[in-house]
Amino acid sequence: MLKRTRTRDWGFGERGRVGPRALLISVGLHLLVLAGIVTVYPRFEPSSTTSAGIVMAEFVLIDDADGDGGRVQDAEPVADEPEPMAGHGDETLATSLPVEPGIENELPNASEAAADSLARSGVEGTLTREPPLPQEPPPQEPPRFSEPRWPHEIPEPDEPPLSFELMPSLREGNLVAAVPAPLPDFASFREPEIAPIETGEHEMLDELLDEWSSDADAITAEPLSWEHEGRVYSAKLTRDAAEDSMGMDNIMVEVTTERDGRRWSTEMRMQRLAFSSFAQFVDRWDPNVQIHDDEIDGRFHSNSEIFVTRSGGVQPLFHGKVTTARRVITSNSERFVRRDEVFLGGLETRVQRIQLPRQFVELDDIGSVPAERVHRFADDTAVTFHADGSFSWAYLKGEMSGHRIRLSDAPHYLLGEKGVTLQVSGVVNGKVLVYAPEDIVIGGDLLYADDPRLYTGSDDFVGLVADRYVAVGESRLTGPGDLTIHAAILAKRRFLVRNYRSRGGGTLHVYGSLASGSLSATEPRFRTRVEFDPRLADARPPGFPVTDRYEVVEWDGTWTEELAGNSG
Repeated sequence: MLKRTRTRDWGFGERGRVGPRALLISVGLHLLVLAGIVTVYPRFEPSSTTSAGIVMAEFVLIDDADGDGGRVQDAEPVADEPEPMAGHGDETLATSLPVEPGIENELPNASEAAADSLARSGVEGTLTREPPLPQEPPPQEPPRFSEPRWPHEIPEPDEPPLSFELMPSLREGNLVAAVPAPLPDFASFREPEIAPIETGEHEMLDELLDEWSSDADAITAEPLSWEHEGRVYSAKLTRDAAEDSMGMDNIMVEVTTERDGRRWSTEMRMQRLAFSSFAQFVDRWDPNVQIHDDEIDGRFHSNSEIFVTRSGGVQPLFHGKVTTARRVITSNSERFVRRDEVFLGGLETRVQRIQLPRQFVELDDIGSVPAERVHRFADDTAVTFHADGSFSWAYLKGEMSGHRIRLSDAPHYLLGEKGVTLQVSGVVNGKVLVYAPEDIVIGGDLLYADDPRLYTGSDDFVGLVADRYVAVGESRLTGPGDLTIHAAILAKRRFLVRNYRSRGGGTLHVYGSLASGSLSATEPRFRTRVEFDPRLADARPPGFPVTDRYEVVEWDGTWTEELAGNSG
């Protein structure tokens, strides 16, 4: 703003009065000063440390009331203005709206001519910015929208930019090819129907299964076909051999037919029977031996008739199914034998015979077993098993000598030479087959280290196989009272109890399986209890003989519809 100036004596006229010349000079000076009073809006380039912007400054001329030669005084700082930024010296920069470099930053009332005039007048001072008057707001340019400027250049990527060219099938002129195919009929992916097998069909299939099970060696890979009551059936039989010497062979059977324009199938699994699959198996029953005070827990089979007697309120108990190729004879019984009280698991007579093999143990197969797991004995030998997983042996004739050998987790085979008798007892911790071409004598309790009835994970197995007899030794060997045998036993000619007429009153308990060509009496020395080891339903001791029979172990007895759309 302008202040009033003091009058000075210019030497013209009286003091305190202004002459014409002085008046003209004063008017000229005032005009010159008025021409120099301008507001300058210099243009600044953005510094290297700030963004592009506009700095506004005003030069204010004040009359020389204080005798400083008319120089411009420093303007009072505005209270709301920010502090000057460090590093800019006396030039105070105030940041305003950002603009792009190269664009003129001139605002109204800013002229280069006025700035030049002020520079020529020699006026010195500090650049300041005063806030605009409320009634005269500073004009503003509309905001400019431009691409942002970055302080550093972004490097170009090594790979070329992605191309978004349309696929050929979507280009103009080929739109018909891009039309999707019709959706599949999801109704065709329905669940197949399940239907029960009719009674007539079931009987027909049972007869065929019996035929196939007894003649498994004649089964070929060629599909079988036949007709029943005007309907055509076909069957495919696939043999699945056992994985090792303890496994069982299987045959998978698939039977198919058509009915009402739809295809139906049923599947079953047949498993080969070992002689250890029976709790008790007898090829020929001795007519002088009566089944009297006996208890058999498991399936029982005889290729001949069996003799059952009841006396003094005592009678046998069969907890499993009983099958015989002949019939049951009770003529020697003192009392009437009630079928439902004796054969608790059912009775079936006149079934097909199961032949004993000519050679029980396939020695040729054992020949492929590593030598460290095959132990041969040339003379009569007593073998004692130990709970630590080892066995010791000593000859029964001549000078006594023996060794101790540790069993491994793999199966071991203890074989007697021709004419040799092996005597066994002890606690078995492992998988063992004991074979003698003559006799095997049980000289005391023969037990598993882990009783399967107490330890479900037990993997102890013992097989006793003899071409002649498997015998329970005299009382002097076994001691008085009960005798327990954990093993699957197969005696080709006979299983017998020596000195069975002696009075003992104990129980002969066989846990596993007992198969033989024939049986001797056990009473009065022992009453007999045979308990089937359920592990033998799907496994067998190493190299234990198998039968020529298969039986169905899995079959739901229903037809399942085959749907073409449900493959996989």
